[in-house]
Amino acid sequence: AAPGSDCCDNTCAQEACRIAKLIYESQTACYAKCRRNAIRELNKYDCACHPEIMSAFVYGLNDADERVRAASADAIGDQVKRNPCCCSSCVINALTIALADCDKTVRREAEQALCACGYD
Repeated sequence: AAPGSDCCDNTCAQEACRIAKLIYESQTACYAKCRRNAIRELNKYDCACHPEIMSAFVYGLNDADERVRAASADAIGDQVKRNPCCCSSCVINALTIALADCDKTVRREAEQALCACGYD
């Protein structure tokens, strides 16, 4: 949803710089713990105001570390529960692929996120 639509309020623009830094950290930090923490921090923001965070979560589903992948799937589920308008076809495709992850926690979080998107 674009700023000013029904899913977003007018405070969205104030957070853009912080979000950009967190997205960068979630994708480039040397340590998985730092990438996971950035994902968790991004999850505190509203995907309706900042749809770019959903792209960061989808990117995180491909991380080498299973804890980052699980945090990303969990964040997607949390966001979609709060804002169903954030469940796009790209998100659904990424979660569907995550159902085949080697890690059971990633698979469980992806399944829960898909349920939040309305899939069984």
